Amino acid sequence: MSRVHVQWSGQSADLWAEDGTSLLDVLRQADIPVSAPCGGNGTCKKCRVLRTDSGGTAEVLACRTRL
Repeated sequence: MSRVHVQWSGQSADLWAEDGTSLLDVLRQADIPVSAPCGGNGTCKKCRVLRTDSGGTAEVLACRTRL
């Protein structure tokens, strides 16, 4: 199980999900709005989010980021 802390539109939440789940799926399950018109195929690049961890901050695609 992985914990993800998310911030969007002045709000924040701690979410829990099974390892290997895509970040896009986790956000959608929590009703956090993320645009992904390609259906999560990684082709439209509209699900870009900032990911911050001990290595710093990077822009990633939520559909291609696995927990």
